[in-house]
Amino acid sequence: MFNANEANMGSKINFIFTGCSFLSIFVFYFYLPETAGRSFEEIDEMFALKIPARQWKHWQTKKQEESDRYLKELKIVESHDELPKTIV
Repeated sequence: MFNANEANMGSKINFIFTGCSFLSIFVFYFYLPETAGRSFEEIDEMFALKIPARQWKHWQTKKQEESDRYLKELKIVESHDELPKTIV
């Protein structure tokens, strides 16, 4: 398409490249989910629940909810007000 004996588009070939680039950006944004910081189990869970790709970044999986609940319980136990007083 670039050569003179073919389509002879010359520098106009960049319009085709730009159009394909914008189309691929659209596809990547709406159809490819964000998987950074996720385990395979979390990704499987979100695919099974059919969560839209653009909501993956803020979605809380069951594993995350359980770990958050566990950490809150640890913070309650670590509170110095609730610990028994001992003589050192």
